[in-house]
Amino acid sequence: MNEYFQILRIALIGVTFPIIGGCLATDTKSSAGVVSAEVINQDLALLLHRISEICGTRWDLSFDNKKIILVSKEKVLGKASGSSYPSGEDNYQLYFRFKVVDSITEAESAARKKILDELERFADQVPSDGIKNVIHYYPEGVDQWKLVVQVRAAEDLVDDIPDWYFRSVFLIEEDTMIFFVPNPTNQKAVQYKEDITRIHELMKRAFDPPADAEFAY
Repeated sequence: MNEYFQILRIALIGVTFPIIGGCLATDTKSSAGVVSAEVINQDLALLLHRISEICGTRWDLSFDNKKIILVSKEKVLGKASGSSYPSGEDNYQLYFRFKVVDSITEAESAARKKILDELERFADQVPSDGIKNVIHYYPEGVDQWKLVVQVRAAEDLVDDIPDWYFRSVFLIEEDTMIFFVPNPTNQKAVQYKEDITRIHELMKRAFDPPADAEFAY
């Protein structure tokens, strides 16, 4: 049972995981060195300002608890991608939520994923419901509980790998309707889609995905 702790220790050698504290209250480490909280706050304010310029009066824009939230003020006609949406067109209120996270290097991102993969491999011995991606564990004994705690902590680290960055600000896209396809005859829907495109063009992918990746934008 102690083998997975050994793997965790080895994988962590040379890797620094930033501790996320209060909302941009402390300096953060990036591949270019330490970036001051003042710089991050300035860049975040600039990002919010530029988003608000795009949004005009069409969106409700808010920032709270390190999250940027965008909600369309009107429902518009189009198609949405995802199993929870109907296959045809419908009227949708568009919704986006970005979370500001600490920056990490691509090597740190890969290390986090490797640690999670290794821990999940060891967690196969823990009784579970076996449902992929939403596994509910039923540990038996302290050692198995330790393993579950490690898996959940590793999952949190992977979840906080940034999707986007704007200058010194790194973000994950927690909720998105980026794949919304507007009805071409609905001018409001077309305008909202243009807003969505322009907002994402303000940012760059934190780690460039392959051109054919499902989430490539």
